[in-house]
Amino acid sequence: MMSNNKPINGQALKEFQETNNLSVIDMCYHFGLSSPNAYNELVKNDEPIPATLALIYHLYNDLGENLHQDIDVTETFEKMNGYANPDLSFRDFSVMLGKAHTAYSSWVRKGVVPNKSAAKLLFVLDSYLEQKGKKGFARYLDIVESEAKSRGSEDILSEQSWVK
Repeated sequence: MMSNNKPINGQALKEFQETNNLSVIDMCYHFGLSSPNAYNELVKNDEPIPATLALIYHLYNDLGENLHQDIDVTETFEKMNGYANPDLSFRDFSVMLGKAHTAYSSWVRKGVVPNKSAAKLLFVLDSYLEQKGKKGFARYLDIVESEAKSRGSEDILSEQSWVK
């Protein structure tokens, strides 16, 4: 955090972005900015950013939370598997996240980080399952199947691919 005798500037905002491992889209979300405005504020370097943004910056820093949403793929898999009957395969789990059937193996065995959209889906899905439990899992499975059918798939988990 910058000292109290200098206004928060674009460089501080860039450092905040890097420290929290945030994309420009994440910065837009957390600071209520459009993409062009986010880019404009991030390139200001020594120029003060608008007061509203500076106040948001201070509050986030006082909270001391890392705004990057770390996702534990294995934990979400195990949560989903606890509701599944029969047990989910790693392949089914990957496909249920809209990814290739090999994604889980890449994420867990090879240490590849899920892309932003997959990480966001994992985060939202984990929260969804926390709130909805087994009924939420069943509902999510319906959502996956419905979306797959709308894309021409009769049985996405058997087909193991969203690509036609």
